[in-house]
Amino acid sequence: MTTEHQEEDRKIDGDEQSTHSCCAVKEKDGTQPEKAKKDTWSINLKIKPVSMLATVLGIVVILNTIVMGWFTLTVNGKLNDAIEQTKPQSGSLTLIIPSDCPGCGELEAQKQYLEGQNITITDERRLDASSDTAKAIIQKEKIAQLPAMIFSSKNPIRAELTRAAEPTGARASGDTALVWEKIQPPYANVQNGNVAGLVSVTYLTDKSCTACYDVVNTQRSILQNFGVAIVAEKIIDISDAAAKPLLKLYNITSVPTIILSQEAGMYSSLMQVWPQVGSTEADGAYVFRTMEAVGGTYRNLTTGKIVEKK
Repeated sequence: MTTEHQEEDRKIDGDEQSTHSCCAVKEKDGTQPEKAKKDTWSINLKIKPVSMLATVLGIVVILNTIVMGWFTLTVNGKLNDAIEQTKPQSGSLTLIIPSDCPGCGELEAQKQYLEGQNITITDERRLDASSDTAKAIIQKEKIAQLPAMIFSSKNPIRAELTRAAEPTGARASGDTALVWEKIQPPYANVQNGNVAGLVSVTYLTDKSCTACYDVVNTQRSILQNFGVAIVAEKIIDISDAAAKPLLKLYNITSVPTIILSQEAGMYSSLMQVWPQVGSTEADGAYVFRTMEAVGGTYRNLTTGKIVEKK
């Protein structure tokens, strides 16, 4: 090969090396070839969807955890409340009894009703109203009439128990107690110490009328059915001197009959029917007048005749 040809080949090789060197310098300067740029974008496009999907899934998992946690707490709370409501309400029962009123009873019906509810009586005590312990309870619970009964619990009294007890005369005392007082007579008045609702009965008979109805046994039984507490009874025949003032005072025209003291007016059930069978006098006494109501034979004092039962 001639010297001229050799020099020409060296020149071509030099140009190629210069070209490679130039490209290498551009790569070092941070400028990528077109093919490299395409490869990089392809990789980025593959990575970004995966990354976004992972992020979304992570958020979904977190939200699901929060929602499920809240749901679990809510359901568990309601379930616990429901279970708690099925458990008996526990508490202590205190009876306060006035010693000077044996006919007042001990709120037996109210106690029996309470025991039939969803409760557990953990402790029961019976106190004389004159004891210091009873006096303190009477003052605390603002009790006005005795006997009284208190059901107290460490926990708030449930609303359903309060609603069930109200028709029996119970009232709430704070959040943790129910109080019953004797409403219907007889009962002891805490303020004055008197026993209210003790009724005196006067039976007016006619011994000359052997066919007349038995006023004592008949009327006594009727009064007891109305819950009337009879404290005293007096039997007076119309032939006695003591009968004449009564016959005149109350203008009694039919016998046998009864005269009730004014305390009878405290018995609401009796008073509901009394206008149909008797009269209320100016001095507060109650006189039985409708003989047909007992269905017995009686004497008409105006005519003097015996009226046979129908």
